[in-house]
Amino acid sequence: KEHFREEQKLCGAGDGARTEGRASESQRGREREREAMAANPPLVMGYGGLLTPAPFAGEHFVLGRDGVQIDIDNVLTKSGRWKAEGYLFVSSVRMVFVTKKADASGLQSFDFPLAYVSGEKFNQPIFGCNNLQLNCFSVAANGGPNGTAPPHAVKFYLKLGGCGTLLPMLWRLLECTRIEQR
Repeated sequence: KEHFREEQKLCGAGDGARTEGRASESQRGREREREAMAANPPLVMGYGGLLTPAPFAGEHFVLGRDGVQIDIDNVLTKSGRWKAEGYLFVSSVRMVFVTKKADASGLQSFDFPLAYVSGEKFNQPIFGCNNLQLNCFSVAANGGPNGTAPPHAVKFYLKLGGCGTLLPMLWRLLECTRIEQR
């Protein structure tokens, strides 16, 4: 946890609110969320001041898409849902959604491991924007395909298009991930 706090300070993502060496209530709430699910993975300042996910060892980010809106359920917010607009990053092992700044619940980013994604479906409604619908299990102790926690139901609304590049890349990454899991 200390290492994560240091990374937050370095990239300016932390709220910095400390009194007498103790974390603020909002920061403690964010720490509980990090422990319980894939909320707020570490971010670093990228090209042009864009907050990007800190890569894991051996991870390669292959695509980024702006103008994406997320709608996810089963999260630790007052309403149990999170809706936000931001940027979707796709890597060799995960998808990461990042907003420009944290909302009132403290959420700013969310991590979706490709190994835990299932039920993906692309929708092209007559009215409204294209969207990608999927389920993703939590990475918490009781999460995962064999855990007791239900998966998150997720929708990514592609408000600025770009599905012609995103979908083939994502389908191939999911296929490779599933082959590796066998």
